[in-house]
Amino acid sequence: IRLDVAARRIDLLVGDDELAARMAAWQAAPRERALAVRGYAKLFETSVLQADQGCDFDFLLNATPGVNQ
Repeated sequence: IRLDVAARRIDLLVGDDELAARMAAWQAAPRERALAVRGYAKLFETSVLQADQGCDFDFLLNATPGVNQ
């Protein structure tokens, strides 16, 4: 994995063949706990954005287009 903070990029440096092999061999782990129904765990599960979107809570984003870019 290559991280370039200045360019706001995260690159996975794994070839397509390797990714295909990993995906073919992958099995989902059994869920060991129920989904949270309240508290921070619930907020985290439902509202935290992915890395390419800033890893923030979705409700903290400014509604003005381009402001959080």
